[in-house]
Parts: sequence; C-alpha cells; structure tokens
Amino acid sequence: LYDLMKQSMGARKQPLLFCITTNGFVRDCIFDSQYQYASDLLYGKLSQPNKRFLPFIYELDSMNEWDKEECWIKANPGLGTIKSYDYLKQMVDKAKDDIAFKPTVLVKDFNMKQNSATAWLTYEVIDNEERLPDYKFRYAIGGMDAADSVDLNSAKALCMRPGDNKIYVKSMYWIPEDVIDRFENEGKRQGRDNVPYKLWADQGLMRTFPGNKVDKRVFLEWFKELRDVEDLYILYIGYDPWHIDDSLLREFKMEFGENSMIPIRQGVLTLSQPMKDLAADLGSKRIVYNNNPIDKMCLLNTEVKVDVNGNIQPVKGLDSRKRIDGTISLICAYKVLQDKMDEYQSII
Repeated sequence: LYDLMKQSMGARKQPLLFCITTNGFVRDCIFDSQYQYASDLLYGKLSQPNKRFLPFIYELDSMNEWDKEECWIKANPGLGTIKSYDYLKQMVDKAKDDIAFKPTVLVKDFNMKQNSATAWLTYEVIDNEERLPDYKFRYAIGGMDAADSVDLNSAKALCMRPGDNKIYVKSMYWIPEDVIDRFENEGKRQGRDNVPYKLWADQGLMRTFPGNKVDKRVFLEWFKELRDVEDLYILYIGYDPWHIDDSLLREFKMEFGENSMIPIRQGVLTLSQPMKDLAADLGSKRIVYNNNPIDKMCLLNTEVKVDVNGNIQPVKGLDSRKRIDGTISLICAYKVLQDKMDEYQSII
C-alpha cells in the first residue's frame, strides 16, 4: 500500500507524503524496512543520501529506560499534551505487574521492538550475534522436541568449556521434504509458515526428511553424528515423555547409557523456574546460539501462560504457523544442564 501511494504521486510537481506510526508486533514488514532506511540515513550509512526523505524517530535509547520517568519524553514528544503523564504512568505501573501487557506498553508507548502481545521475551533480550568459538567441545547436554512429526522438529546440544560461564548451543531442525517441495512448486518463496525453510535447508541450518512426516529417529542419528563425527559425547538428553515411544527410548539408552534420558514434563511445576532462569541468561548474553535465525524465530514466537502464582509455561499462541519447537528443545536441555551442572563441570 505504501509503495502504491508513493508511486501514485509521480505526476505531482511537489509531492508530499506523511507516514506516522508507532512500532508494531509484526517483524520484517514495511515498518522494519522503513525504520532501517531512516536509521541508515540519519547515521550517514547510505551510499546515496536521500534529500527528499526526512525521518523523525522518537524512541527510548535502551529497553532499560522504560520504567524511568525522566526518559519517557524521548519516545513521547507530546507527553503532557496529546498524551497525559498520569495515563502513561498507569500503563507502566500495570505493565510491571502484568507480563502479558508489558510488550504492548513497550511497543505502543515507547516504540521498542517486540513481536507478540503476550511474548515471553523481548527482542532485545533474545538478540545475540555472537558466534560459536573455534573450540573443540567434548561433552554436551542434549534436548529435543518431537511434538509433531509432520511439522518442525528440533534438537539441541548445550556445551560449556572450563573457565567460561557461557553456554554454547548447537542446533538442528528437521522438516518433511514434501512441505518444502509443495511450496516451491507453487512458486512461494517463504514456504509453509511464511519463513524461508528452503533457504535454511540450503544453509545447513535444518534438514529435510523424505515424505510428509519426520521419523523421530532423526534425533538419535543426529546425537550419534555429534558423537562419532565431532567427538562430542552426549551425557544426558532432556525430552518430553509424551512424544517418545518405548522402542525409541530403548534405542537411545542403548547408545548413550541407561540413565542418559531425562524426562521433562511440560507443565509449570517443571518449566517455570528454568524458563525464568533461561530468560535471565539470554538477557545477559550468556546463551550463545550462533545467531541461528531459526532459534531466534522460535524464541520470538514463544508466548507464555501465567498462573495465579506467577508461574509460567510456554505456549504457541493463536497463530499455528508460529513454531516454538526450538524453544522447547532448548528449555529441555537447559533444565537438564541446570540439574546436572555440578557433574557436568567436573567432567569438562
């Protein structure tokens, strides 16, 4: 719509187009592209500066400023006139106690990047461009999510090294080959969930499985591959017992040991505290996931259900296209690493 409006002014001698908006919850859209262009112009990064484009960006300098009253004017130049101070304070106070409402305040009142009105994590918490180090890890804690064999499947291997508090994440994803082929034949670049699965597969970030569903033994083969090819031994693997049958469980135990498989129940009693700890570690950039775009997508898609006691558990949300499989496998592995940390540290 923006491009159509802009192109329609070609016959005017002095065309003028105003665009006024707050930030939003949808990423990689017209807002993000215009915001990036405006930022590049303001910082002098454009090879050909556009003298006919005049951007004004009102936002906080940091996510940490959202509850600092003296900083609110940065994102609200009309504070006290078009928006009352008392109203904004009420919204901020509510957001401090309501985890589901906080993203709305950050986006609509302070123009900060978010992705979902009930998001678990903010974009700033998730964003981490650090890459895995050139280091030969020897031991890892695994996690996997096999919730739906016809869609995205995910596995993780968490690694640490002596004298380093960071947790390094190796990831792999699988998707049925028919899913990618069908959308490629229809000429749809983005694919099933409006994300570039074909590109990610070509980049080696995910693998396809022949047919219209993924055999759950791909998890076993990948962990064996880490062990036999990369010499990375998997000490324990966290999994959701609801989705792993007894025969596959026996195969895992035969490969990695009788006590290697750790069931992780998908409820608030098991997941709430690990999720809160994981959020803190992501925010401090302790979790290094190699800037994997699929990991980032899953983390951004993850929403939370909060009970009356403030306990949380992950949920997919109303949009079934928003995959959170990578988040679930990460939480499973992280929970096991927490519980086995002393043993793991003594081994590495």
